[in-house]
Amino acid sequence: MAPIAVFFLVLMCLLLMAAIGAALLALRPVVPSAGLHTELMGEALVHHRVGVSTTAHWELERHIEGRRLRVLAWLADRKLRAARLSVDFALAALPMAGMCLLSNILIS
Repeated sequence: MAPIAVFFLVLMCLLLMAAIGAALLALRPVVPSAGLHTELMGEALVHHRVGVSTTAHWELERHIEGRRLRVLAWLADRKLRAARLSVDFALAALPMAGMCLLSNILIS
């Protein structure tokens, strides 16, 4: 096997290993450092214990729901970035496999 083919083969294997690692990272559950329950419900529990008027209560509910949506959007963004990285590594490995195959065909 030619040295160039070995180089492309090793590079392809490294890219595929990185793609598998990024895919596993995308599959792993994502939890904020404070904990999912604390992040989503912590503010609601604090405001629930404090007695507030009805109009202030609805304003607090809207604020808490907005915070929950921001947290969930942030978690989803992290997942999508990991999945995109995995696809990018896999797509980069395909030309390496093609170059390895072509270099073996041209040499033999």
